[in-house]
Amino acid sequence: MKNLIILMLYFFIGFVPYFGTIDIIGSQWLYLSVINIFILLYFIYSTDFISYVKSLFTFIPFIIYLVFILFSFLSLFFTKNLSLSLVDFSRLLTTTLSVLIISFLFISNKSFSLYKLSIIISLVLLFEIVYSYFPLFRFLSYNSFFDIDYNSIPNSLKGVSGNKNVNASNIVFKIPFLIYLIYNTKSKIKILPFLILIISFITLYLLSARASFLSLFFVLFFSLFALVKSFKKTILFDSIFILIFAGLSSLLVSSISSNSVNVSNRLSTINQNDESASLRLTLWDNALDYISSNPIIGSGIGTWKTESLPYWKDKLTGYKIPYHAHNDFLEITAEIGVFGGFAYLFFFIFIFFTAAKELFSKDNFHYILLLSLLSVYFIDAFFNFPLERTISQINFAILFSVTILLFKYEQKSIS
Repeated sequence: MKNLIILMLYFFIGFVPYFGTIDIIGSQWLYLSVINIFILLYFIYSTDFISYVKSLFTFIPFIIYLVFILFSFLSLFFTKNLSLSLVDFSRLLTTTLSVLIISFLFISNKSFSLYKLSIIISLVLLFEIVYSYFPLFRFLSYNSFFDIDYNSIPNSLKGVSGNKNVNASNIVFKIPFLIYLIYNTKSKIKILPFLILIISFITLYLLSARASFLSLFFVLFFSLFALVKSFKKTILFDSIFILIFAGLSSLLVSSISSNSVNVSNRLSTINQNDESASLRLTLWDNALDYISSNPIIGSGIGTWKTESLPYWKDKLTGYKIPYHAHNDFLEITAEIGVFGGFAYLFFFIFIFFTAAKELFSKDNFHYILLLSLLSVYFIDAFFNFPLERTISQINFAILFSVTILLFKYEQKSIS
């Protein structure tokens, strides 16, 4: 029970108030830092947490991640803005500590299973989605359904994340747990996860975040791969229902909103003529240009916010300045150099190929879950900046913890 309470403290992060700040991530990072400190003190004096941490120093993905942390630390000595670097490096340490604590919760709990974790995350997802609709509920309490401006809905449904794109990515990240729950639940009680899945699909289409559509495609692809790999009738029916729900949800939202959030229309805008896509390509080109000029020693962790300004001083007016490269891999490489950037990228590559190898050799749906989670986070990191967002880093900690559980503690009962 205590492990569940501690775990729920991390999931509660999305409900932390703004406390008067413009962006919710300030209060969320503060909250995460505080609970990490208290939980760490509790673990040090009450458990064999230190022994567990020592055991991870022989675990290859953890070593790769530590190399990335090391280069981030070294960048503090040549940073062009020490205050920014200290803030971002402290966040990396906070994320790392979250990984250690959450993974320890998984490993130390003898009754833990991925099935139970999927139940918890599915219920958390339900609460998060309901919370996202509160602005819509308030609007409807004073207005009619026909007064809704569907073009304003995506930004109104930012929910626990404070941003529609982050919220969409957060929802997609949790969907693999829903599918895992559906595939491993008896038919009589599948109705609840199916219901949450339908609500999740509808919310994603209303949010209309293009990167989330791409992530969802990979999640559904891996889910169908589970069907092909197992040839189980139950998975066949579940897969068919999941695809039907995905399609019907899209049609429903498109019909009631006059195609303002039509999925095919949104995906078709991913080209160089689209303003946001063109802007993103320009941001990537700027980062690549900086990397080519500073391949070994970057600008320092967290400093791309200021180092990117020279590229934009003659392009944008007012206060509309992009803080990020909208690609964590390029931004990290520009900040800490190619060696540190490659270490961060290789972390995901190593997990992907190891999980794929295990999947083909052992026919285990656990690795379908891991590959789905990895794909969602990787796509988000490729098009956005989840390293900045606290709730995204909690998802990263879950991803890393599941990786540790499957790769290092596979003998543990996880079904």
